[in-house]
Amino acid sequence: MTVQKRGLGRGLEALLTDVSTQNESAINATAVLVQAIQQEKANLIQETETLHALLAEFETLVRTTNLDPSS
Repeated sequence: MTVQKRGLGRGLEALLTDVSTQNESAINATAVLVQAIQQEKANLIQETETLHALLAEFETLVRTTNLDPSS
């Protein structure tokens, strides 16, 4: 036989259940945000590496075509 709670006992249980659900939602939102930040960081690193490679290629091209004023 289940005893039904009345008064403050029932209200407190309802509040605690809501807090638990809110905490799970906050944890999920935080995890999604962290994942998005990590992906953005990975994208920036990839862009930086690509720009570095393009710059090196450009410098080589300038040297091989004798357009470098310092040489």
